[in-house]
Amino acid sequence: YCGCMIIEDEDAPISITLDDTKPDGSLPAIMG
Repeated sequence: YCGCMIIEDEDAPISITLDDTKPDGSLPAIMG
């Protein structure tokens, strides 16, 4: 499963987080 989430905050610039969950159920790897 791959997902892309865009976070907008008044106190912070826009950040894009890529969430990748491995098929074997290991913890997701967060890249941002």
